[in-house]
Amino acid sequence: MILFLRKILNTYLIPRFLFNKVIADKDFTELLNSTIDRSSLSYQIGRRLRRFVFFWPTIIDADSWIEGNFGKYRDPLHFKDLRPDIDILLLEKVYEYANSIESPVLDLGCNSGRHLEYLHNKGLRNLSGVDVMKSALLYFQERCPEAYKDSNIHHDFFQHFLRNTVDKKFEIVYSVGATIELVHPSFDIIGDMCRVAQSCVILLVQENSHSYPRFYVTEFRKNRFNLIHSVRPIGESNISLLVFNREESN
Repeated sequence: MILFLRKILNTYLIPRFLFNKVIADKDFTELLNSTIDRSSLSYQIGRRLRRFVFFWPTIIDADSWIEGNFGKYRDPLHFKDLRPDIDILLLEKVYEYANSIESPVLDLGCNSGRHLEYLHNKGLRNLSGVDVMKSALLYFQERCPEAYKDSNIHHDFFQHFLRNTVDKKFEIVYSVGATIELVHPSFDIIGDMCRVAQSCVILLVQENSHSYPRFYVTEFRKNRFNLIHSVRPIGESNISLLVFNREESN
């Protein structure tokens, strides 16, 4: 019952028109570059509003990812290896739905590049990735120089990157785990993923856990994307593979 109510809250009850009014470009830049003063009154007020006003827009959930580094809680080494029974299912679907090796594909939350490396080795050559953890992107560049060089890599928040991306820029958008599971629903990340995707959005998500569970199928349908393939769950895990396709225009 509690899970159901949380899904109702995150899917339907949090207003999203406030995000662009409250969160400015400088907020992303300061947090991303660690120039924000966490002792400042405005930062502390923001943290308290986030805690006590459930709908208040926030981007501070990404703090632990921005600060991640080797030996820390968010360690790039934790994301360097593919899970054969999970990640491969996602990546094979991305490869299957790409129309050509030049199909523009976006990895939201590319971290140390394990998924982009796989797709690059499969022959795709119009790959893009975005992540807030600079140390992970540097590790990607060091570990997989060819895949990194051939990809368009962005050190940025998902929210900032998406809201500055034109409609239907990418044929396929895909994401794994915390990319959307940990984004506060004051930002309509599903709506923006659908907006920038020409044809497909493919996800690996824990539908019933993490900070912000939601009714994924409902949110995608609202954006005219239909669920065309799913594995729920994958094996003994609590992870689902969801493939959404844009409705054809009449």
